[in-house]
Amino acid sequence: MLNRAKIRVGVIGVGHLGRHHARIYSQMDDAQLVWVADNSFKQRRAIGAKTGARAIDDYRIGLKEVDAVTIATPTSFHHGIAKVCLEAGVHCLVEKPLTKTSTEADELVELARRHDRVLQVGHIERFNPALMALTDVIDNPAFVTSERISPFSFRSGDVSVVHDLMIHDLDIVLTLVKSPVIDVEAMGINVLGNAEDLAYARLRFKNNCTALFTSSRVAWKSLRKIRLFQPSCYISVDYFDRNIYIFKKSDDFHLGSWSPDQTDVSGIPDLKEFVFSKFLNVQTIPMNQHDPLEKELESFLAACRGDHSPVVSGQDGRDAIRVAERIIAVMAAHPLRKMYAQALREAREVDEPNPPA
Repeated sequence: MLNRAKIRVGVIGVGHLGRHHARIYSQMDDAQLVWVADNSFKQRRAIGAKTGARAIDDYRIGLKEVDAVTIATPTSFHHGIAKVCLEAGVHCLVEKPLTKTSTEADELVELARRHDRVLQVGHIERFNPALMALTDVIDNPAFVTSERISPFSFRSGDVSVVHDLMIHDLDIVLTLVKSPVIDVEAMGINVLGNAEDLAYARLRFKNNCTALFTSSRVAWKSLRKIRLFQPSCYISVDYFDRNIYIFKKSDDFHLGSWSPDQTDVSGIPDLKEFVFSKFLNVQTIPMNQHDPLEKELESFLAACRGDHSPVVSGQDGRDAIRVAERIIAVMAAHPLRKMYAQALREAREVDEPNPPA
């Protein structure tokens, strides 16, 4: 692995996400941002000027000058670009999802292994302080619910909302549950694009855990939450506000001092306060208020130096894609989805003008 003081990096694609990678790399003591590459002359010139990096239109001409790259292009291009970079001996951080298909992901994982290069996937929620604070709290969850919704962003239209948004939570839950998925139920519809903009999925794992996922990119407002139920407690995480609440049964309840079915509540003015003082305790978990992207890039560079394995490996990214593919396949076969698609086709046929004679 690398032993130089500054790891030479390039950023491929400096749009909405890539420009932040470039900015952070340019400020890191152990990184040297050599170049940024983008099809847009205006965009690459602007980011190059802000970061002091050379702006190029073709990343391939700069691969001999760097040790590692971030790939932050549309998903459709991830496989082709990462393949070229890995074959050139360059470490890769690929924004999520790793690729459009698990077959493409398999090839990149094998290439990284063959060339002994780091392949890390940009599942940034793994570095969210809210989730990182739960490392010692999660213990065999039995039921998980996840909500990830946002207004339409005009980005990632080349993939389903399952690959765009839900993929984050699939990766997280697969990491926390650590058990194979044995059953999938799902439903999704497209609203503004040609791929699903709304999706719901229910996964059942071999260890009997059940997880529910809701994702939308046409919502009125943004929401990022996950709730985990396990024998010892119930955990609620808000990724946006970075709040963690843990609900546990009180000592009074465990010792039998109070029992819900033997309590006369007729004279209790505030039932909520009573329940949370006698039966349930609420704990707020403190967390570091760090920037998840900074932590992600620091971790990537450390993996490039050989300090540790990637926190989110290529295998992790591939596993999330495999589950996403199963969800999309179930959605496509759903009877209501077929009815909706047929109705949409018929509506478009009515709206289209008659062709000229």
